[in-house]
Amino acid sequence: MGAPLITVRKLGERFGISRTTLLYYDRIGLLRPERRSLAGYRLYGPGSVERLGLICSYERESERVLRERLVALDSQVLELRVQQRAIVSMLRSLGATDSRDNMDKETWVEILRQSGMDEPSMERWHARFERNAPEAHRAFLAWLGIPEAEATQIRAQARRFARSRR
Repeated sequence: MGAPLITVRKLGERFGISRTTLLYYDRIGLLRPERRSLAGYRLYGPGSVERLGLICSYERESERVLRERLVALDSQVLELRVQQRAIVSMLRSLGATDSRDNMDKETWVEILRQSGMDEPSMERWHARFERNAPEAHRAFLAWLGIPEAEATQIRAQARRFARSRR
């Protein structure tokens, strides 16, 4: 008699994967059951368990690599923004104007104030931005030319504000 076979549910529990994901893997041919029970349940053996372990490790590795690349790109974008602002500053000091005229923190805050937003409204705005799209919020603050340390403080304050409103 061979090694014991396990069901989709047990296999999913072992790897922290949903039944739906395992059924999808079966449908696309990535992970086939060894056989089916008399009732039609998928049954997986040691080979399937080992294969799923490899699949999970590949997925984790892919995600890690993608996240590392995203961090590297974010860093490059920030470096380019610093260079861009320095060049715009030099052009302005020479009397030239930049047709792109980048938005800065002061201009943005003034636009919000002229739109009728007070400090609590701006805090709510940041809190919603941080909650709904934290990476976009970080990128937006960088786009405004806000130094990393200040942006980190703004984001932390936005999270505290959001927690205090729950």
